[in-house]
Amino acid sequence: MPNPDRVGQRFLEGDRVTKRRIDGFKTRRSPRTGKIVEVIEEMKKIKNRNPFKHYSYKVLWDDLKSPALHAQQTLQALDD
Repeated sequence: MPNPDRVGQRFLEGDRVTKRRIDGFKTRRSPRTGKIVEVIEEMKKIKNRNPFKHYSYKVLWDDLKSPALHAQQTLQALDD
């Protein structure tokens, strides 16, 4: 039975995103913002499980010159 709460692709090319804080602390640093340059969709296969789609994104951060690869769960939309 499929999971009704499963999330598909959240972002498109050109969307502005920020990096999620995973440590739970609020700091005085301004949040890191960037623009999605490329969407990477791949089918992952794990032993004894059905294959599933995994979304990764190449993000060009405002303070860097080259894009960095990030998983979907580490990013959030800038307007959130």
